[in-house]
Amino acid sequence: MKRRIGLVLMALGLLVVAYPLVINYIYTPGALRRASDELQTIDADEIAENQRMVRETMENREDHFNFEEVEFLDTRFKRYDFDREGVIGIIHIPSVQMEVPIFYGVSNAVLDVGAGTMKPDQDMGLGNYALAGHNSLNPELYFAPIHRMEVGDVITVTDKKWTYIYETTSIEIVDPHAVHVIEDVEGVTEITLVSCTRGGEQRLIVKGKYLGREEFGSVHKGKGVE
Repeated sequence: MKRRIGLVLMALGLLVVAYPLVINYIYTPGALRRASDELQTIDADEIAENQRMVRETMENREDHFNFEEVEFLDTRFKRYDFDREGVIGIIHIPSVQMEVPIFYGVSNAVLDVGAGTMKPDQDMGLGNYALAGHNSLNPELYFAPIHRMEVGDVITVTDKKWTYIYETTSIEIVDPHAVHVIEDVEGVTEITLVSCTRGGEQRLIVKGKYLGREEFGSVHKGKGVE
């Protein structure tokens, strides 16, 4: 009897250990890979229409930018709803092999599947284009790859008509309430990427200076680009 109880407890222990590994390295990557495959089928006209709809129906809706309502990444088994009608762009960082869809706002539904814009009126290639994304136990998911970035790495965002190119200039850890990092600075065109550190107590901030834009499909040669 004691041996049977021991085996049961051992099995339960293995399940406890295996559960987060299955979620973070098998189930969630598979779901996000399917979303990424669909992302490749979205064209410039569809993204432009999505951007138009955002401006008409969502702009200045404070509920999309309530940072206090953002929850810690939920790693339970769940359905990942990829809303292609919500995609307003794509961010790509070649050096860490990251490609993530961009959505409007920082709702939990948005951050479950991609990156979210942090201000209601921001545009690629103008002002401070700020994006937020979740960190993850799996270093390849969500915004976890930005934790491996280095100064000089190329960051691109695209609406599939134009590709806007930035070069990483600084990487730092800040307090969660340091909202000044996403504010526009007069005369400065930049990108700011925001993600939690492990445990969610602080924020990783990656900033990049704007280099210019190229037609989508052109290859920009820079650090991290082969």
